[in-house]
Order: sequence, then C-alpha cells, then structure tokens
Amino acid sequence: MTILIHSIRTLSTPMVTVVLLSMIGCSQLDFVGDDPPAEQPAQVENTSKQTVSTEKTDAEGPALPDDNKPAEVTTTPTAVEAVEESAEAEPVVAPAPDVVRLAPEPIFVTQTFDLAFEPSQTPVDILFLVDNSFSMNHEIQKVNQNLTQLLTNLSDVSHLRVGVLSAFNDQGNFDNDAEFTPFSLNTPPSIVQINHRVRSWNSLVLAKLFALNDDSMARDVGSSGVNFFRPDAIKVFVVVSDDNSNELNAQDFYTALTSTNPELFTQDNTRFYGFVGVTADMESMADDGTPIVYQTTEDNQYSECQVYESGRVYHDLVMNYFKGAVFDICQDDWSYSFAVITDNLLAEIKQSYPLNHNSSYVTEILLGSQSIDLDQVILSQSILQFKSNLLAAGETGKVTVIFKLEKSAEDSQKE
Repeated sequence: MTILIHSIRTLSTPMVTVVLLSMIGCSQLDFVGDDPPAEQPAQVENTSKQTVSTEKTDAEGPALPDDNKPAEVTTTPTAVEAVEESAEAEPVVAPAPDVVRLAPEPIFVTQTFDLAFEPSQTPVDILFLVDNSFSMNHEIQKVNQNLTQLLTNLSDVSHLRVGVLSAFNDQGNFDNDAEFTPFSLNTPPSIVQINHRVRSWNSLVLAKLFALNDDSMARDVGSSGVNFFRPDAIKVFVVVSDDNSNELNAQDFYTALTSTNPELFTQDNTRFYGFVGVTADMESMADDGTPIVYQTTEDNQYSECQVYESGRVYHDLVMNYFKGAVFDICQDDWSYSFAVITDNLLAEIKQSYPLNHNSSYVTEILLGSQSIDLDQVILSQSILQFKSNLLAAGETGKVTVIFKLEKSAEDSQKE
C-alpha cells in the first residue's frame, strides 16, 4: 500500500501542507512531485515524544499562527526503547543492612550437693557491743562467762568470726571514774577485740559506724574494725546495755545499713539480739509466731534489777526489721539466752550452702527431682539458705542448683 504526499505550491505564499496518513501494514513511502529524500539510517529515539513541525524558518517566511499549527503526534516508546532507557538509568543501590550484634548465648551450669549438712562451710560474723557504763559491771562479767561456750558451739560448724566492741582494760590507759567500766575478755585470741568505749545510749550509732567502715570509727579502732563483716556471711549484732538507744531509732538503723550497703546487709542475712531491759507490755511474739522476748522467769517477771531505761528501740528492731530476740538483762543465768542464739544460728547454718557462682544467676533449684519455689529459699551473695519451714527434720537427698550465665560471667568466675 502506498502513501502519496503531494506538494502544493501557491503563487502568493509558499506553503507546504503535509498530510500524514498512517495505515496498518505500510511497507514503503512513495514521493510524488519533489525528489525523494535521501535514505536515512534507522534510529531509535530515546525520547518518549516525537513531534513533527511544519513551521518555516525566517528565511522561508513567517511562522504560521498558533491556531494554524498542526497537532503534535505522540508515539508510545517501543519495548526496545524502554529497555535502552532502563539500561542507561543509574543503577539502584540497595541500602546496607543494619548491623545486628547477637547477644552471647547463655550457658547453663549446675551445682549439686547433699542435703545433709557439711560442716565448716557457712561464714558467721557476730559483733557484740557492750555498754561500758559503771552500772554494767555485773553484766559484763556474764558476757565474759558465756562467750567462750558460744565460740565453742559454733566454731566447729561454720567459718566463725566474733568481735567485741567495748573499752578493754588490757591497755592500761583508761581513767577510773565511776561511770566507766573497762571490759575484761578472757577468751581465745580468735575473738577480735575492738577497743572503743561504748556509752549507754549510743550502741546503735557505733554499730552503724562500725558496720559501714566509717572513717571516724576506723581512726579509733584501727585495722581491727575494717571490713569485719564479710559479704557472704550471716551477720549478727548483739547489744548488751541497761539503757535505750537515744541517738538512733530502729528504722534509721535499718535504713542506714540496708540502703548504704544493700549488698552487704539485708533482712535475710542480718540478725539482731539484745540483752536489755524488757517490760511486760512488749510484744513477745513476732508475726510468724517466733518468740522475740525471753522472760526472766516462768511467772513473767521482767527486769527487776536496776535498769536505767528499757530497750524499746532494740525490741522494735526485732519486731519489725531484723530477725532475732531480746533477753531480759536482769536474768541471773545467761547461759540459756546464749544457747538460744547458738541454736538459732545453727538452724540457719545447717540449712545453708555455699554456691560456686553469685546467687543472682540462679534460675532453678531442685530437691531430688522436684523444683523448689525460689520464695522458699534465701539467696544472699554466694549462699543458699533453706527456710526453716521447707525441710522436714532429718530430710536428706540431692540438691541441684541451676545457674544461667553469660560467657563473660563464666569467664569472670574462672579468673
């Protein structure tokens, strides 16, 4: 099929009118009139629009008015053109993936031991604070008489450390006024003598300063008072005084220890006992039914000896803050009271076990094949202690402790 293009020339204004007829299936162009243009090589345009314009240049004459311009012809790019356009475009670079750092895989390790108590394992630190008032002369002798037996009963079953904070007469440099009674300690050298005068009203203040390694206390007692309490030990305070604590109350003493050094002192690992003046209106039982006040006689007589002031602050400590008990300072025989302290500590020691890793890594504890609720045990630093109501008397078996460690934690344990 042929497309005919006729050139029409007028005499007044030369004008070329091009009529483009497109028919499907055309294979060639025939030119009638002017010579056909030279053959042009086939080209593939990169643009998506092709425009045929009939405007003449200034040399040929003025351009046609806008309303006489032929319409633009728009063609759709071929598949080849689309491919070439895509090839010429800048390559798209995928964003670099975020770097993901994988946490170290946890390592589960176990520790197994027999439930039967193994002696010489659990550390116990006991600090006595003995009032040096002149009125305490008789009571100081009772402390001296009973300390040796307590040391004998506990040293075979624990890593025991006992200290007595009081003014001692073995230095030979104390004044002899009527209100001052030096302490005489005739016991084995394993008991640490911490030479510092204790007044009737400031036992708790001195206990706080000593326990927290306060600089003022360290200057007075020297190296004997530095780091006396060990992190993994059961800590025990024993105050002997015929007066009340008038410079520090129970709540402030408790807060000072547990807030200032919470890793060293907790409700679970700290105990308090007092040989003080007691009165009939003091609650004799803790909330769990444990006796906390021990009477002088069976007929409920209290503190018939000379007591300057009853020890209400010390009673408040064992009633609301730390486990323990108060004993009537007026009792004639203190051996029973010392036996109570010894038995209470033995009960804790016999249910306590040293751990190979910090207790914060414990995830599960098995008694035989049964998992134990962690609320039924006390985990303190590197000590596992079973609560008294968990184990039956004479119960035996295997205890398995499961730790969840990171590699770094395990490595630090090996170092």
